[in-house]
Amino acid sequence: MCRCARLALIILIPITLYSQNSLVDSLKNELFYANDSTKATLLSDICWNYRGIDIDSSIFYGRESINFSRQKNFPKELATAYNNTAVAWWTKGNYDSAKHYLIQARLQFRANRFPKGEYVILVNLGLINQNLGLLQESVENLFASLSLQDSLGESSYKGATLNNLGN
Repeated sequence: MCRCARLALIILIPITLYSQNSLVDSLKNELFYANDSTKATLLSDICWNYRGIDIDSSIFYGRESINFSRQKNFPKELATAYNNTAVAWWTKGNYDSAKHYLIQARLQFRANRFPKGEYVILVNLGLINQNLGLLQESVENLFASLSLQDSLGESSYKGATLNNLGN
């Protein structure tokens, strides 16, 4: 690696980590004043943003968001919290837990008629199954996502889904 590239990495990595920590700190500050669905969303956002900084904190805040959303009966926030917690487990390499939370997210999105969330979950399940070498299940998940996207006339996520099928 050339000297310039190394220098750029040495400079950019701390800046990126600082900006991620700064965002998490801002979200935590907002959490202090939040209530109801805003609190559920902030907890889930903290989970999402911690996944690249501190995976155990990410999982902690994901569980907090799940518990709060369930307690207050916020179905969309609950489904999103399940998804974000699943991604944290996925990042940690615990595919069984990731699949468990993704299945819960899918059930929530489906039960509450949020089809956009469901087709995103199907893609995530497809990718985890691909990581596990469960190629038939992966393809089935990705085709189910495409079918749902087509039925909704949705095209914004289709390219990414097709790309994942090609991998």
